[in-house]
Amino acid sequence: MKRERSPARIRPSRTHCSCQPRHAVLDEIGELSLGLQSKLLQVLQDGKFSRIGAQEDTRSEARVICATNRNLKQEIEQGTFREDLFYRINVVNITLPSLRERSADVPELVEYFRGHFNMMYNRKAPAISSSLMRLLQAYHWPGNIRQLENLIKRYVILGTEACISNDLSEPAPSNFDLEIPEDGPVPLKKITQQAVRRLEREIILKVLQANHWNRRRAGEVLKISYRALLYKIRDAGLSPHRPSAKLFKS
Repeated sequence: MKRERSPARIRPSRTHCSCQPRHAVLDEIGELSLGLQSKLLQVLQDGKFSRIGAQEDTRSEARVICATNRNLKQEIEQGTFREDLFYRINVVNITLPSLRERSADVPELVEYFRGHFNMMYNRKAPAISSSLMRLLQAYHWPGNIRQLENLIKRYVILGTEACISNDLSEPAPSNFDLEIPEDGPVPLKKITQQAVRRLEREIILKVLQANHWNRRRAGEVLKISYRALLYKIRDAGLSPHRPSAKLFKS
């Protein structure tokens, strides 16, 4: 049985005057059911909606910002997202890399969350030590920025770095596991070639991530030509462009 999709979250922004245009943020729009997608499309096209119990329609000039970590074009092909709604919201497309692809942003985000939660909880948690900051930057962040936010919230509330450092000791997932048969021949040359290819793939991926997917700069760091790097990216099955979440602005 197919599990019913949960609706996306809608966060309207506040303005000091109700006559001014507002902004509405639709988080995880890819989770909307087809029925709600149809209603949203009608609101975006007509610029008006009817409140529950109201006798007249309400006109809205809200600017809608949609966020998703899904590939909406694939969702369209699978029949789970409306194509007409996609082209209606895909006016300005902003690509946001995942946190593990921009470790240089971690210190700034940590300081922002620390200040925010210090003020929220009336705490005075000190700045993160340099050793812990290195761990934070090296971590692979499977939960992305929400995970970092929750870790810093815990640090501010409990007031000790030990309460979050244990979470950072989890090893990053690796594709370097080799299948070696327990019985039968072990072709050393073939297994060594596989290991080298996998290791080369991980090195190229990490260098691309460290250089924000700038392939020319990555080629210079790796001491290979730009053309050779493009070949190795394709041969390793890596995406030629930075994979990421997406924002659609209407």
